Amino acid sequence: MENVTMVASIAVTLTRDSVCMADDVDAPHQEVFAFDPDLDLMGMARRIARSSYLPMPSDAWGWTIEHGYAVVAVRPRLLTRYAICLRGDPATVRAADIATLSATYVRPNSPWRFARHGP
Repeated sequence: MENVTMVASIAVTLTRDSVCMADDVDAPHQEVFAFDPDLDLMGMARRIARSSYLPMPSDAWGWTIEHGYAVVAVRPRLLTRYAICLRGDPATVRAADIATLSATYVRPNSPWRFARHGP
């Protein structure tokens, strides 16, 4: 008999801003993601970036996902998206410790608009 190890997943509900008035029609924008309980905030952001959940209009500067002092961004690239740390240590935030996250669209007046990688 084969020994199979099952890894339980944690359901994290993610909500996001609307990016335009037409997007408001479908608000609130919520999706449940299943993550490994030990996955950190950066890993969650990378997984979210690979999904189609966060729209990237042509002039997009991306999205921020914050938990406590840790802030990560999902930014557009030519054919892909990538996640970067803007502040804090995303390794201290684990999926097992949270139930909800919120993604905020980086608007023209956002302090994160031109932010680079954090320390």
